[in-house]
Amino acid sequence: PAILIWRGSRDNIVENNTMSNNQRDISMGLEISPTSTPDNRFGVVSGNIITRSGANNDVSIMIADSPGTIVTRNTINGTGGYPNSAEARFPRTTGIHIIDNNFPGSVQLRDGATGEVARNGEVVPPPPPPPGIVPLAPTDLKLQ
Repeated sequence: PAILIWRGSRDNIVENNTMSNNQRDISMGLEISPTSTPDNRFGVVSGNIITRSGANNDVSIMIADSPGTIVTRNTINGTGGYPNSAEARFPRTTGIHIIDNNFPGSVQLRDGATGEVARNGEVVPPPPPPPGIVPLAPTDLKLQ
């Protein structure tokens, strides 16, 4: 994943990023933790813009062994050949909210995950940047 939060992490915020053509873009948790502590707990994924093309990709946003996580107001352009835009996985992934996103694909609760899934196909404008932050257009980001 381009952004991976795992191994007992908690309360992380993944916000206002622009990503393009990754196999998986954001993963809050990755696997079922072998300890009594979830792989990730709580946290927010919000305001991200993700562009996907090609094939052989996995889910764009994954919530795995990560209770209490919120995914909201993200935009994904393209599916990258995978039918789901977001997935929540594993039994300890409870109390999550995947709401108000602009997703071209489905949202799936898998492998015992539970939570709220609502309004993920509608066009939701991204939130404005924080005061004093000037957003960059994708053309402003060039590798030298």
